[in-house]
Amino acid sequence: MPRFLPLVPAALFLTGIAAGRFWPSHPKVAPPEVAGERSAAREKPDKSAADAPPPDPGGDADFFARLARANPAEIAAMWDALPTADSADPDSPAGPFGRAPWKRMLILERWTELDPPGALAAAKKHPAPLPFLLSSVFRAWAVKDPAAAMEAVKAEPGENQSAAALAWLGVWADEPAQLARRAAELKWLNVSALEEQTFRESAPMGMLRKVHAADRDGLLSLSGWMPPWFDGILRELDWHAAWSKGGEAARAALDSLATTNDD
Repeated sequence: MPRFLPLVPAALFLTGIAAGRFWPSHPKVAPPEVAGERSAAREKPDKSAADAPPPDPGGDADFFARLARANPAEIAAMWDALPTADSADPDSPAGPFGRAPWKRMLILERWTELDPPGALAAAKKHPAPLPFLLSSVFRAWAVKDPAAAMEAVKAEPGENQSAAALAWLGVWADEPAQLARRAAELKWLNVSALEEQTFRESAPMGMLRKVHAADRDGLLSLSGWMPPWFDGILRELDWHAAWSKGGEAARAALDSLATTNDD
């Protein structure tokens, strides 16, 4: 089964939000009704809504079926058929943003499974924001072949390289035992300008605690590569782990914290 298929529910949910299906709307205020009118309405329901055709009948189902069986040339044709702007008829069931953004993501990920260089070349020619497209390509490429994807990341210039590297690393975001050691494979990347606030926003402490519990040595190995503020995060993680154990370990953690503050 193609790896892009697990993303389909999330994509449909986002489409539903755009259409207002999962977002509360203001109730319409109906004019007062007399008893006779209300009774008649119950006896003779309005069938117009039930008889109306579903929005975009068969469109999404057909899209997924075509994408699953398409070869690279057919995927390229599906890509070219998408609108160049992330917009659609504002009166359509999908809302003003249409379905193009998530379709573009799924097409790129499926394309990457079959032909990574071809998918990357198509992404770079498209007018949509490149970091968004690069994330789709390099995430799928890292799943398919981490080593080849890494070499492609190294070939990317400037900010493109940062976006590609984050997408590559993100494949292991849910695997705490591997994340730190996979991050160590990016030590060739210059992160000296990385700010602590930016790091904390992209790597919440809850996630880092899981990595710390699963692979503390792997996190420690990043110390010399990361900016100096990373050592403070490591001490914070050590303190939290010791405090969680209680007893002597917690008291030792408090003593260590006091010593660090005095320094």
